Amino acid sequence: MLLRSVRPLRPGCDGLGDPVDVLLDGGRVRAVGAGLDPGGAEVVECDGRALLPGLWDHYVHMAQ
Repeated sequence: MLLRSVRPLRPGCDGLGDPVDVLLDGGRVRAVGAGLDPGGAEVVECDGRALLPGLWDHYVHMAQ
């Protein structure tokens, strides 16, 4: 899957970065850059939306 035109959160920096493309394969980031070739992958147009790292918890915080 190619995420076209996302603004990633940059560790150690304030705010989001400039729009880039992010190529995902098997749930992992394979490439980041402008104008990436999808190479047959599904393309999702993100129109400058934020891209943040996810956290997948297998439990619930009872105080929430």
